[in-house]
Amino acid sequence: EFNDSTGTWGTPENLGMPINSTCDDIYFSISKNGNTAYVSSNRVGGYGAMDIYEINMINTVPMSMENNFLIR
Repeated sequence: EFNDSTGTWGTPENLGMPINSTCDDIYFSISKNGNTAYVSSNRVGGYGAMDIYEINMINTVPMSMENNFLIR
């Protein structure tokens, strides 16, 4: 969280699955309308070294990766 009055960032927080995993999750980005997010990760079950995952932010509930991700 960014504090406008001090110009500093707060302590990072692990949001858990499907946003954070135990793998290398990088480049998290949320769409302008806030409904969809994307993250690049080397999670097990992907198609290559780093895959892009799409997250439905409206229905995101910590569940299994198969229920929350579409590999693009």
